[in-house]
Amino acid sequence: MRTPLLLCLLSAGLAFGCGGGGSDVDDRTPEEVATAYLSAERDANWGTAYALASSVDRAARDSVAFVEGQPSGNSAIEAKMRAVVSFETAETTVGDSAATVVYDYTAADADALTADFMGAFMGRAMAGEEIGEAEVEEALNRTEIPTRTTRRTVELVRESSGWRVVRNW
Repeated sequence: MRTPLLLCLLSAGLAFGCGGGGSDVDDRTPEEVATAYLSAERDANWGTAYALASSVDRAARDSVAFVEGQPSGNSAIEAKMRAVVSFETAETTVGDSAATVVYDYTAADADALTADFMGAFMGRAMAGEEIGEAEVEEALNRTEIPTRTTRRTVELVRESSGWRVVRNW
């Protein structure tokens, strides 16, 4: 009689106490999830970014459509632009079911970069001269990427699986 009871208790202990990942709940804080999301975006790790999006967002856009709509992250230009991205938490507000994390977010200043390159290449392009991607990449490699720091707010919602980023797709 003791053996079946002991086996039952042992089985229950293994199933619930030693599962090591048996739970699908992500116990990270809103700031940790938001930071992981921004890191995935910066690194063009679109699968991770998608997994951190809210269930409402994932229902609105499947993972294939999401990934296809993102930059590949494979070109030298994209790599150089990603290399200047940085962010630091400025403020975090956490409620029962929603949270907001505000970052000081530094990224390439596309307007300044466009102006620099327009000056360098516009006259030639207007004259009908073809400018290849390799030439643009070479010029970009010689150029320090101008940056701009702005405030970026990441909104999160608490779901049964943990905190998730609200994208409103």
